[in-house]
Amino acid sequence: MVEYDDDKMQKALVILAIEEALIEFNNASYEIVVNKLLSDFGCYISDCYKNPAYLKKTLVILYGDAHNDIVQSIKQHLGEYVTRKDISKFLHKLASNKHDIE
Repeated sequence: MVEYDDDKMQKALVILAIEEALIEFNNASYEIVVNKLLSDFGCYISDCYKNPAYLKKTLVILYGDAHNDIVQSIKQHLGEYVTRKDISKFLHKLASNKHDIE
């Protein structure tokens, strides 16, 4: 019997939503963001679920105010899952005006 791991499932949903939002925003955005995350923070999109500040900082640097459009797209892709506690916390940190990483 396969055990259901809620945290892994939510992480997978968030990663997929991020990837879809970036590709929809601009075909090149996915690669640009992946490269920037790796060069600035030594991480990948999958690491951003636990460290949303990395993704936020990267999006703000690359896209300025347009990063809000990407965040909204991520929310749309997550649909009904935005109310899940951990996903909601992730989105709150991503949408926050506070810059956690200087």
